[in-house]
Amino acid sequence: MRKHVAAIVVAVAAIVGAGARAGEVNFSIKGAGFSASGVLTYGPDPIAVGPTSAFAITGITGTFSNSKAGLVDQAITGLVAINPPASHDDPLIPASMTLFPLENPPNPESSGLSYDNLLYLYGSPQTCTGYLASGGYLDVYGLMFTVAGGFVVDVWSNGASPGDPASSLEYGAALAQYWGSDTEVAIYGLLDYQPGGVTFAIPEPGSLGMLGVGLGAALGLARSRRRGGAAAS
Repeated sequence: MRKHVAAIVVAVAAIVGAGARAGEVNFSIKGAGFSASGVLTYGPDPIAVGPTSAFAITGITGTFSNSKAGLVDQAITGLVAINPPASHDDPLIPASMTLFPLENPPNPESSGLSYDNLLYLYGSPQTCTGYLASGGYLDVYGLMFTVAGGFVVDVWSNGASPGDPASSLEYGAALAQYWGSDTEVAIYGLLDYQPGGVTFAIPEPGSLGMLGVGLGAALGLARSRRRGGAAAS
C-alpha cells in the first residue's frame, strides 16, 4: 500500500508544479458602461528580462460590452501581440512593454496606449521609476486584446500607493477602433478612455484547495487500509 500512497503524492506534486507555471483563470472587468468577462491563459514569461513574479498572458476568450460604441456581448477574439523595442530607458519597465499608436491619444504627452500582456497572480511590483503604486493583477501597462468588429481594448492597473491606507487598488481601461490604414500602417482612434474607476477581478482559485482535500482523503484511506491489513495479519 505504501507504493500506492507514494504514487498519489508524486502525481499531486506534478500537478501542483505544472499549475505553478501555467494555467488559466476567469476574469471580469467593469467600468462605466464598460464590461468584459472570460478566461485568461498564462504561462512563463518568454522574455528573460522582467519582473520575476510575472506570467505571460498567452490567450484570452470571452465577451465585451461598451455602451458608447454600442457593443453588447461582442466576442473577444485574441491578444494584441507584443512588439517591444530593443530596450527601454527605465530599467523597471518590463522588456515586453509595447506602445500601441493612436491617431487621437488620450493626452498630448503620449502617442498611444502601452501594454505588456503580463499577469501577476500575487500582485504587481513597481514597474516604473517615479511611480510607486503597485499591487494589481496587471501592472501600469496592462493587457490589450481584440474584439470582433475591429476594436482593441486596453486594461491596466493604477495600483495602490504603498503606506497609504486610504489608497485603493483600481484599474483603467480604454477602447479604440480601427479607422483605416496609411501606407499599410493601421490607424486606430480612441472611443472610450477611463483612466480610473475600473475593476479587474479574478475569483479566488479553489482547485488547489480541492486538490488538498482530495489528497488528504486519499492518504487517510490508504492509512486506514494499511491499519486494517496489519490487524488482519
